[in-house]
Amino acid sequence: MKPVVVLVLSILLLTHCDTALGQPSHCPQCRAMSRYGQCPESGISHPPAHGIAFAGTIVAAKPIDCGVQITVDVTRSSSPSLPAAIVIDIGACFLLDSGIGHRISAVVYEAPKQSGAYDASVYCDETR
Repeated sequence: MKPVVVLVLSILLLTHCDTALGQPSHCPQCRAMSRYGQCPESGISHPPAHGIAFAGTIVAAKPIDCGVQITVDVTRSSSPSLPAAIVIDIGACFLLDSGIGHRISAVVYEAPKQSGAYDASVYCDETR
């Protein structure tokens, strides 16, 4: 009986997980994955074109369609217009190795979306 319970629970977990395996069919198929949140903090002085580099602490995270949405308390930024707390949509082709309470350094695109959330950028600084 125990192996049947383990099998049923495993199938349930696979069908409801938020990993690439459980992504809806409309999500992009990624050829490569990029790590998000691991840019050098020195990149804040040299943000990429159309991007804002920042450092901060993750204070919230939730799954969204084809990715994860995090809220970050920003401590440093390449743009004085970046709010003290920002919401970032991290798409399906990113790996986020950090969780709530972890410090990250990353880049978002300059303009937030209509929802107010910023999109994650794969670029760290203009020297790359």
